[in-house]
Amino acid sequence: MALHGIFSEPAFRLASLLSSRTPIGLGFTAESELRLPYNAYAIAGDGEHRVQHKIHPVSYAPWNEPLSFESGDAVVSTQIQGARCATVICNDMWHPSIPWLAAQTGAEVLIVPVASIEGTNADLVQRTWKVNLEHTALLLQCYVVFINRCGTDSGATFWGRSRVVGPDGKILVQAGATEETLQTTLDLKTLRALRAQSPVLAESRHDVVAKGLNGQTASPRNKKGSTSSV
Repeated sequence: MALHGIFSEPAFRLASLLSSRTPIGLGFTAESELRLPYNAYAIAGDGEHRVQHKIHPVSYAPWNEPLSFESGDAVVSTQIQGARCATVICNDMWHPSIPWLAAQTGAEVLIVPVASIEGTNADLVQRTWKVNLEHTALLLQCYVVFINRCGTDSGATFWGRSRVVGPDGKILVQAGATEETLQTTLDLKTLRALRAQSPVLAESRHDVVAKGLNGQTASPRNKKGSTSSV
């Protein structure tokens, strides 16, 4: 569902929807204290909601989003009906640090709202998204809920095919090129068992990431996790 116009957070006119106990996702333009608004998406349920700002507005044509939107600066997650959920908006999926950070916040389900057009090579666009989504689900041991726009607008064709990908990389359910309602079950018990058995996320070396970004070399660790020296 998309909202049109610029809204302040959290008290915009559809706040009643975000306070609902029924899970819902809302895409909208959010007011900011800066020169431009944010491209935003809210996920809500159980009376709670979190708003994610798009972190990487698309800088190239035909989008040129930095001319219309500010960049977000944080990844947020929230608990919805027992599942930890986070939103990764469109182009942010092409910056691997963002879904990884979302998973590091504890997210078990990534909500991925997208407005992807067919462009000049529809097969390539769809194939690259398929690889991205399945790789993310496998690597981060999470469910990926891909929500792509469908239909046409100003001569552009949005190819749809929204889907849910499981932590094994398999597509659980998928829509076609037109509007459609999908339903599936997310097995959180099995997902959590997988993460416990193969703790890829828990063993992530944040110190290596931080030092790498600062141009430093991380110190090796022994099996107990303490720094060792030679």
